[in-house]
Amino acid sequence: MCNEVARRISLGLMRDDFSQLKIPLVFPEGLPNLAATESIRITDRTLIVLQGRNEAVVRRWSWTGPTGKPVFNYRSEGRRFKTGRCLIPVDAMYEFTSGVGPRKDKWRFEAADAPLFAIAGLWRAGVALGKDGRGEAHHADLRSET
Repeated sequence: MCNEVARRISLGLMRDDFSQLKIPLVFPEGLPNLAATESIRITDRTLIVLQGRNEAVVRRWSWTGPTGKPVFNYRSEGRRFKTGRCLIPVDAMYEFTSGVGPRKDKWRFEAADAPLFAIAGLWRAGVALGKDGRGEAHHADLRSET
């Protein structure tokens, strides 16, 4: 699953796009200083939008698992996530496939008709999470729950 994304879109445009969807973003921690970037990896911090609160905050894109490695994929089969959902707005995501020799091929995916899309994610807060104790997020393979 995806372990690298791009966010080259400006915060102002991102806010306008969410407003058009009737999701006016609020920034409880102030407007973040987010530079456009071609590469956000799983231990980097990025903007997430918390479910139900329309709050846009900056958090780490993964959390530390029991083995110390970052957790960034979460399967949803047989589970329901009623709380802790978030959106991770990006304008591209990358997938890697076997290439020639030890190198992998890097494939870039973008929305065909929009400057922005969002990856479904899970978010949790707690004092043991992250260096600042404000929580972390990671994207999830959230499939339709029937």
